[in-house]
Amino acid sequence: MLPLSLQTRQALSKLGFPVLFLMGCLVVLLGVISPGMVRHVRVAAADYVAPVYGVLTGMREKLDHSIHAMAVFTSMHSRYSRLEKENEELKHWYDVALLLSAENRDLKANLNWIPDKALSFVTGRVITETGGVYNQAVLISVDERHSIKSGNIALDRFGLAGRVTEVGERSARVLLISDNTSRIPVFLEHSRASAIMVGNNSLQPRLTYFSNGHNPVEGERVVTGNNINNLPAGIPIGSVHYVQPNVAEVVPYADLAHLNILRIFDYGLSAITPPEVPGRIVPATKGRSGKPSVFLLSPEEEHKAG
Repeated sequence: MLPLSLQTRQALSKLGFPVLFLMGCLVVLLGVISPGMVRHVRVAAADYVAPVYGVLTGMREKLDHSIHAMAVFTSMHSRYSRLEKENEELKHWYDVALLLSAENRDLKANLNWIPDKALSFVTGRVITETGGVYNQAVLISVDERHSIKSGNIALDRFGLAGRVTEVGERSARVLLISDNTSRIPVFLEHSRASAIMVGNNSLQPRLTYFSNGHNPVEGERVVTGNNINNLPAGIPIGSVHYVQPNVAEVVPYADLAHLNILRIFDYGLSAITPPEVPGRIVPATKGRSGKPSVFLLSPEEEHKAG
């Protein structure tokens, strides 16, 4: 092929657009004059291109499948590594739990430990959310032979949800820990400090009245504090979360927004009465025998006597 001069190449480049324009016009005219012929050419072109397009589409699908399989393999490998590590940790803690259980059993045997009686509870299904006096409360349906009492503790499968405030023949109303009238003494397990958990009508109650120098730690576990009425210590509630500096809230373990089943426990702490304080022995005046006699003051008489 003979090389083209610069002037020839410039002339051909200028003719490119007019030639393409004329060819487009001819195709349009041909479609108007003989649409059957144009349709025949279009079908023939489609028949010619279809196998090539099918091969390219199949190659693209195989490539996409290979890429997806590689991504799944990488994800499964990462997940397998994580599960293997977690399994090793679980085996370690299982061994620790067995050792602690054996040690605990030996210590209880040496101390003649009297085990606590098994707690009784009633399971009820949450049928509706109620308003009325309380903003954050739920109504549960129970059998008419239930033994629920006002003040009993309501737990879901994860932690503390609230306390029973009203009891009917086949229902009971539970005041949630998120209600603004809820005040619960709590214990911070990491900080080893006490605080008050105050409901604020949101899903995350707020921590207040904690000791200076014992600020809650982000993520630490929160449990119930000292026994108050029917509320025992050590019931899991949630974990600490700071929404802003110096404002600590509790993220409850219980799913307060989607409660379905609640278990109502009667810890029976209100029925526990302390024994009377024994009176003190005081000397009395000498009796007829000439010897000093003693008598026992009751707590009331002791209080009057000062």
